[in-house]
Amino acid sequence: MDKLAILITCFNSERFILRSLDSIQLMNSSDNVNVYIYDDKSTDNTIPIIEASMHNYNFPIKIITGEKNVGPGVARNILIDSINDEKYFVICDSDDSFKSDFIDEVSPLINKNFYDIIEFKHYYHNLTTNYITIPKNYIEKHGKVSTFEKEFFLKNNFYSWGKLYRTEFIKDNNIRFAEYRLYEDTLFVFNAITQSQNYYSIDKFLFVSHPETNSETRKILGNEHIDCYSQAMKDVDGVEFKNSYAKKVIFFELYNRCKRYASKTNENHNHTLKTLLDIWINLNSVQNIPKSEMVIHEYSINKFDKPKKPLLLYKPFKYLYNSKYVMRYVQKLYKNHTKFSQVKLLHHEYKYTVFHGFDYSFRGNSKYEFLRLLSEGVSDIKFVTESTEVPEQFRVKPYSTAHIYFLANAKKVYLESYEELNFVVNEHTELVQMWHGIPLKLMMLDSFEKSKPGVAQKKLNNMKRWNEFYYTGEYNKQKFKSAFALNDSQFVEKTPPRLKFMQECGDKEIQFYKDKYKIDKNKFIISYFPTWRDSWKKNVKNTAGLLEHKNVILPDNCILIEKTHPYVSVNRKYGGKVINGNSYDTEELLLISDVIISDYSSIIFDAQELGKKIFLLCKDMDDYKKNRGLYPEFEMMFKNDIYVSEFHLMSKIKEYKGTI
Repeated sequence: MDKLAILITCFNSERFILRSLDSIQLMNSSDNVNVYIYDDKSTDNTIPIIEASMHNYNFPIKIITGEKNVGPGVARNILIDSINDEKYFVICDSDDSFKSDFIDEVSPLINKNFYDIIEFKHYYHNLTTNYITIPKNYIEKHGKVSTFEKEFFLKNNFYSWGKLYRTEFIKDNNIRFAEYRLYEDTLFVFNAITQSQNYYSIDKFLFVSHPETNSETRKILGNEHIDCYSQAMKDVDGVEFKNSYAKKVIFFELYNRCKRYASKTNENHNHTLKTLLDIWINLNSVQNIPKSEMVIHEYSINKFDKPKKPLLLYKPFKYLYNSKYVMRYVQKLYKNHTKFSQVKLLHHEYKYTVFHGFDYSFRGNSKYEFLRLLSEGVSDIKFVTESTEVPEQFRVKPYSTAHIYFLANAKKVYLESYEELNFVVNEHTELVQMWHGIPLKLMMLDSFEKSKPGVAQKKLNNMKRWNEFYYTGEYNKQKFKSAFALNDSQFVEKTPPRLKFMQECGDKEIQFYKDKYKIDKNKFIISYFPTWRDSWKKNVKNTAGLLEHKNVILPDNCILIEKTHPYVSVNRKYGGKVINGNSYDTEELLLISDVIISDYSSIIFDAQELGKKIFLLCKDMDDYKKNRGLYPEFEMMFKNDIYVSEFHLMSKIKEYKGTI
């Protein structure tokens, strides 16, 4: 094996330096390792202890003694400059250690002299408490790392240790440690990873970090800590990333890292966090993050105190209301507009804006109206969902007692579908309906859907309670008026929040979302949004994917993203050019797509507004019209976009691709 240089910086390390050297000895590495130690003007017995023990080790140790204390960044630069002919080097703090199989694992890769960086896993072992911590969010990867993946690795390990660096690569690119005393390795690692061409990951724990509560680094507190962070962020801000989404993820992580360390060491907690946020928010890289991503993060990082719990008054209902039998009783007992309900009992003040969303999910109109209100500084706002995308201080669990409380004290409730039949609010609450789509399939009074006796009537009664119904265009208004028997006074013409969000996005945001989903910017993206059929309930396994049909071939340089019903996607064959898009945000997927394929989904209206090319695969239109029902305008509006075979459709897409 080619020689490996192990670079160790020391400052007052007499208590633990031998632990690091002993771990190297246990690797049986006498012929493979050279150890370089820089002593940063220690005032204890670090150097005498090393010199007295050198005869115990079968590997060479070169000691460089500094004339003054320069900090870890400058010390590591000096060590890198001192490397002779070793092909690779690894950084090790004086209180850390290697696993005994380290050399056995890395030597085959070192001998290839091909990879610029070789990353391996580490864990923390506190020797005082004997407590072991494994870092969260490790990317489980063993092998060569792609261009997209390597920048995401920074989120999990942007420390200089835990990696082997090819010496020639680091020196040729003049990659250096910063000279400030904290975050000095951040710029080094960012430059190294973003400039590397060949990156390898070993999915094995080979390194142990031993946190020392009395280390010199942990004594750097308050303003000096913040100053170091500020300079590091400004330096990293200038590093060029290929993946803009990865940079966003990493900058969020770096902010949280500083918040954890700096804020807890300063008496004025809130002032410290505000100072950090002011530094962070003005970076060029942060300015390039889409507004929708920023709003959520700003509230997440500004959560100084845990949100106050609602009044204790609702607690007696905790177990009763969560019982399905009591829920049925409550539904029968408290009719619409009742003046004698637990709503009255729970009333405190009408101040909350509550989002019910679509099936209590954080998506669509509800998501983007919620983000808009947050960006405008609305604080008394709640979103009923279990999605962790919503910051904790705004999130309410569906059917919980908190859910009851906030409904009882809501001044406005946003809906996006039919409301639940047992949904009780106070008489002062304003109900705003932002329906999730534009009518294409027959609905309610226009349809022939089978409902349980009385359900349709209860739905219609609930609709009378809607104070505002958002719509766009006369077609939209007339269809909802016919289907839901709404009055003209209920209609408010307003661009759907989801559509407004998409219309405000430009090329920068589109590239950001392509990076988010790790999609090559040069690929032609075809997105497929098939509608659920009730007939699939009986035989969902027979729902073949678009490319699973005979003689259907995707055009060159294309990828197909399928966003299907979740019950369908489990039976699809994904891989290669076909991607499962069920975890993708619908609006983000529409933005990055070049072509939209659907059938009877109202998503085609949004695609049309965005100027996307639409193709409709409607093989079963006659059956669909018979069993589900379509408004007659559908065929007139999209007659030139309807196809009845996968082969013909894909041929037309190929033809269209050749014209742009």
